[in-house]
Amino acid sequence: MVTILILMVGVFSWAPAAAQAAPPGTRIWFHQGEDQYTPSNIWSFESTTGTGFRRGFIPSRTAWPVQSQYPFTYRTSGASVVLTWTASGSLGRVTPLNYSSASDVMLVNVDGRREYWYGCRSAGRPAYAQAAC
Repeated sequence: MVTILILMVGVFSWAPAAAQAAPPGTRIWFHQGEDQYTPSNIWSFESTTGTGFRRGFIPSRTAWPVQSQYPFTYRTSGASVVLTWTASGSLGRVTPLNYSSASDVMLVNVDGRREYWYGCRSAGRPAYAQAAC
């Protein structure tokens, strides 16, 4: 019985699949999940097409080895970026509040929540976020 439990734990261990490098004209941002249960996100904005996606990476400790991807189109409106989520048609808003070019870190407001987004030149991102750049 102990052997079966050990094998089951092995089934639930998970590492994120390798992300592909971004094509030219694409800006990638990484947002670390707030705690051990919430997903970290990679945000991708393709400037030539006005499209992008948010890809969520659920932490492996939750035993839910799921990556979710949510495509959107976007347009700028003043200082904000307005997202139209492809699946639902609902709108979202991302507003940059502060950006440090030295560290490539941006404080943004995403639908009322403040988040730090880390660009491709910022340090301390996990391997799958680095690979997305």
